[in-house]
Amino acid sequence: FYELAEAVRGEGMTRVLLLGMGGSSLAPAMFARTFGGDGGLPLEVADTTCPDAVLRLAEGHPPEETLYVVATKSGGTVETISLLKFFWARAAETLGDRTGSHFVAVTDPGSRLEDLARLEMLAILRGMLDWEQGQVLDKLAPAEIHAPTGTRLPVDYSGEQPKISVRLQEMFGMTQHPTVGPDRLALLIELLSPARRPVQMTADLPGFWATSYADVRKDMRGRYPRHPWPEDPTQADPTRRVKRKSGK
Repeated sequence: FYELAEAVRGEGMTRVLLLGMGGSSLAPAMFARTFGGDGGLPLEVADTTCPDAVLRLAEGHPPEETLYVVATKSGGTVETISLLKFFWARAAETLGDRTGSHFVAVTDPGSRLEDLARLEMLAILRGMLDWEQGQVLDKLAPAEIHAPTGTRLPVDYSGEQPKISVRLQEMFGMTQHPTVGPDRLALLIELLSPARRPVQMTADLPGFWATSYADVRKDMRGRYPRHPWPEDPTQADPTRRVKRKSGK
């Protein structure tokens, strides 16, 4: 945390504004009052949606001098996200492309806010590249790939192996495992049920079709009878739809 404080000081930030409600704001406020002054930055808390109070906090925290900490455990607290949108828009008027470097997210892994933070970090990194460098980045580490159905699949680079999540039926007919990068690193595929629940993880799609798919098919046919479960998925058409009803 001291390293973070030094880093933001180096960017000219001299204060912290915490955006959070309930426990997300009470604990940091208590720590700031109890341990404040020991090498940290002065902290204030925005835990209200009262327009006058929010405007006073905004006027007292110039964007170029402020680190905004967005705290919500679930990542979707309506009041906190509303504060984020307000302060982000206000900061963007002054900071432009540097806005993201003035915001920090504190949230549970896998939350909506974490996804948003990752997208913004990618935008910041891309903003530092020229057009040619951006094209190289897209080739080496694409932000997304496309399923055989055309569905855009974001690539998650946060783990040890890049990962995508996709409904199983959308991969029918695909007989080569998707890869990224110059070394053709196999993507980890999280195959999902029609209800978007995890069914299987694989880094070898052809191997999955040839082995585990038969057991998955047996289980899924009973749970999702309106969706196609062909015996040979390598010869089936990828789909996002349910089976057509047979005519009488």
